[in-house]
Amino acid sequence: MQKIKMTLSFQWKIRIVLCLLSVSLTSLGVYCFYFMTYQMTMDLLRKNLRDVGNTGAMLFDHEDREAMKRLKAAALQASIFDRQVVEALPQGGTFKSIPPERVKELHASKDFQMILHRLKMINHASYKEASPLLKEYEIEEVSGLEKGMMAAYLMIGAMDSLPEDICMYLASSGPEPTIDGWPGNPIGNLFRAFNPWSRISQKIFIGNELITDDFYQSLSGTIPILDETHTPIALLGMDYSVGRELNKLNHLKWICFALIAGSFLLALLLSFFISRVLNAPLGLLHRAAINVSQNNYTAMVDIKSADEFGLLGKVFNQMLANIRRSFRSLEMKNRQLASVVGDMHDGVGSILTSIAMISQANHTTDVREKLEPINRLSQQGLSEVRFLMDALEYEKCDLSKIAEEVEMLAADILKPMGISLTLARLDTLSRQPIDFNVFLELHRVFREAFTNIIKHSNAVNCKVDIELSDSDCHIRIQDNGNCFADESAGLGRGLKSIAIRIQRIGGTLEYGHKNGFQINITLPTEVLHKTSVSSTH
Repeated sequence: MQKIKMTLSFQWKIRIVLCLLSVSLTSLGVYCFYFMTYQMTMDLLRKNLRDVGNTGAMLFDHEDREAMKRLKAAALQASIFDRQVVEALPQGGTFKSIPPERVKELHASKDFQMILHRLKMINHASYKEASPLLKEYEIEEVSGLEKGMMAAYLMIGAMDSLPEDICMYLASSGPEPTIDGWPGNPIGNLFRAFNPWSRISQKIFIGNELITDDFYQSLSGTIPILDETHTPIALLGMDYSVGRELNKLNHLKWICFALIAGSFLLALLLSFFISRVLNAPLGLLHRAAINVSQNNYTAMVDIKSADEFGLLGKVFNQMLANIRRSFRSLEMKNRQLASVVGDMHDGVGSILTSIAMISQANHTTDVREKLEPINRLSQQGLSEVRFLMDALEYEKCDLSKIAEEVEMLAADILKPMGISLTLARLDTLSRQPIDFNVFLELHRVFREAFTNIIKHSNAVNCKVDIELSDSDCHIRIQDNGNCFADESAGLGRGLKSIAIRIQRIGGTLEYGHKNGFQINITLPTEVLHKTSVSSTH
């Protein structure tokens, strides 16, 4: 499966970075603010719960504490339960261990009413305004938990035979059911506490975590009520309904979310503005670079800012000016070179042609044989001059041109020695321009190979194959002569020269004897082809 590569423009990268940075910093700041506010609120609630608990515990005088002892003994004695059911209670789960008839008797007792009066005072003070001390505090029609009240209760440890976290409610500010669904918390109600009795019975304990049940979410604490021997009689439990505070914290949380969203929108608008300001000079540089890539060196960038972009624009314009001067210099040198080569063609070419014609004139056999090397050398000289003239038009260098060069070299070098050429090439050889250095090196390679054939092979035929694939160009030069001589005859120097040239243009060379001598050359396509370069001024 082909992977799709996606790229982002510079201006979108700027926008994303600015938005992420703004949102990250805002989110971090808002989170720290909300977290500190939450912690401060919870710490303040815990302190208030501790203070109210301490004050509430002081309401229970000596007579009240004696009543607690009597009521505790009566509740434990009247408790009836299935041990397996109690042990299976989940945390916060309850089980009514005293029969309803006995509960009514205990609730009506003087000891229970005395303790209930104290608990109602604590409950009343947690959400009512100050009022004269009453002899009786009526039970509310609703539990009042939605008002942020404190639910007060007394609890004792259960029998030693039960697990340590099983406790018993001795009294509660809401012992009876209410019309809002509160089931009541009667005497003898067993429950599985969130902490073992040994941890909360010896000192003041204020919970760090909020406790959630079916009726409210609260912060809980316990204060031991001790007798004269510092033995805990019972624990005064305080559940503060934190609904109001949580609502305010949730409201603050939404405000924080709104701040983050606002910072994101502000950062987005700011990033669009900044990216446009930064992208304008980059756009000018980008368009100028495209013009340069299309060989248009007259393009200039007009960046008027005095920052780094303005400096970059000036450097870019200076670079284009230097390139134009370099091209003018190169064109002048190229014209001078063309003039020199033209003069060489006209002068030296004429001389070589005259020598060739004289050496081919009607002479005796002995004279003709003596002049044959001169004729061959003059033909090679003419071929070299012609190649130099062709090299001036290097934009026309392609594989078809190489094939033509092979035919002309064969006519100049092989044919006079009676060696025929078989050129196997595709009619559809690429017309795409190739690098001039590659063209020049391949010309020298073919010349060296043909020279080696006439010197060492005694061949009558030479076959050249040029094949082009998507990734490589394969060239094979093969003769049908005998094996080459050793290196002392010149084979080593010729092959070394060919190997150096092929290595220089990024190709590979293999050679060996197979029905004659064979040279195999492989050139990667990426080093073979090259778009011709022309200048625009």
